Amino acid sequence: MKSVPVPALICVVLTAGAAGALLLANSWHGSTLHGPEMVAAGVVAFLVGLRTVRASRHAALSVGFVVVFWTLLHCGPEAAVVVAALNGAATALFPKPDRPLRPLVGIYAVASLAVAAWAAGAVFALAGGAPGATDLLGMAVPAAAAAGAYHLANCALVALVAGLTSRTSVWRLFGEHFELSALSYYAGAGLALLVHLASPVAGVWPLIAAVPLLCALEVTLRRTQSPVPAKQT
Repeated sequence: MKSVPVPALICVVLTAGAAGALLLANSWHGSTLHGPEMVAAGVVAFLVGLRTVRASRHAALSVGFVVVFWTLLHCGPEAAVVVAALNGAATALFPKPDRPLRPLVGIYAVASLAVAAWAAGAVFALAGGAPGATDLLGMAVPAAAAAGAYHLANCALVALVAGLTSRTSVWRLFGEHFELSALSYYAGAGLALLVHLASPVAGVWPLIAAVPLLCALEVTLRRTQSPVPAKQT
């Protein structure tokens, strides 16, 4: 970015500060942030985040959100925040053919996904969800609520900074990104729930085995998205 409007810069700083506080707070919960499950989730989220699908002129979508949902269901909200940050780092901190490396964009991507994961975790808990539970009927509503919260928060944060940067309607950008990504988020949440239900029996292997499905989802998203200009604000 050559010149970032002050309101957009304030938005980035506040979001980054909130994400930093969440990650720092999570460091006190070491018992929930370690183990093969979280390590596997972090690695998978990072790797799939290296490939993104252009969802709009202002945002790119990674299927790493499925891994974030799985982490929330299986490990808990603290781990989900960390895995979301790793996914955001992969999506934005590595240059792509259509998107050169922009440190400020990368910082915001990491921070916004971490904050969105925290919001999803809060809604998950409010809806009665318990990490590690294996009751399909009992987990369906909290999982759907968490997916909705993650989707709403992510779309709102993307639209806010994009609108402030490009001086266009935040509400219009929110609607555009929300509509383009809604189906994929809820389909991904369903996949994450199914993988989670298989995890207590087989450990991290269902998540690893789901990687080809994540690749298939990414290919499907790429084929269904309409071509958009590479410009990013």
